Amino acid sequence: LNFLFEEYGVQQVIAVADAENVASVSMLTRVGFPRGGIVEQEVFFKGKWGKEYHFSLSKEEWKSGQANRIR
Repeated sequence: LNFLFEEYGVQQVIAVADAENVASVSMLTRVGFPRGGIVEQEVFFKGKWGKEYHFSLSKEEWKSGQANRIR
C-alpha cells in the first residue's frame, strides 16, 4: 500500500472480499481498511448466491493509522 500511495500517487485503494473468507476479511481489517458495506447476492458461486464485503482506504486514512498497524 505504501508503494501505491507514495510511488504511484494513488489516492484510494478499493478491495472486495467474499464475506465467508474470514482470513481475507481479517487481513484487510488488520492493515487498516475500514469496511464500507456488504453486498448480498453479488456473486453466484458453487450453486449459491454469496455476500461480499467492500472496503476502501484513502491515502489520508493510511497515513493517519500507519503507526498503529502491524508491519
